[in-house]
Amino acid sequence: MTPPPVAKNTAQARGHALSYFLDQNKIPVAAFAASIQRDRTYVHRIFRGEVDLADLDQTEASLIIQTLGVYDTDARELLGIPESAWSNWRTFRPPPFGEGQTTRETIPVHLKDHPLKGEASLPAGITLHVLPGDNDRPIQIVLLPDGRYYSTTPSMLEHIAGKHIGGLVSIDV
Repeated sequence: MTPPPVAKNTAQARGHALSYFLDQNKIPVAAFAASIQRDRTYVHRIFRGEVDLADLDQTEASLIIQTLGVYDTDARELLGIPESAWSNWRTFRPPPFGEGQTTRETIPVHLKDHPLKGEASLPAGITLHVLPGDNDRPIQIVLLPDGRYYSTTPSMLEHIAGKHIGGLVSIDV
């Protein structure tokens, strides 16, 4: 198969670039079509330029990017997506893959002298990894006024007298 043109400024050139990528990476058209939740006929219409990749909505573009297994920016460059369509040609995966929120760092909480009590009971001497300020995780960690840590559910946070630390992510035993 011949490589696509350097300037991919037409629907046909973008379709050829996609076809070339699939061919070079040995991705069968049927598998690609299934992964983007379309049939092979639709994919072949893209290859011929009858469907312009630049006109796809964000959901369709996101499926293509993830199926290709590339960064959002690389997909736009590879397929010649014009800047005017970049807002649709993105995923919400964390950077560097996509353009979603950056992954926040967890903080260690050492249970030195006291065990963790509450919804999750754990012995003293272990380390919890907590995502600060997060209240979406099923187990929340609160520092009680007496210096001990307590675990609770998000719905019970407002009923606990103490400082909310964040959501429990993992435990080092």
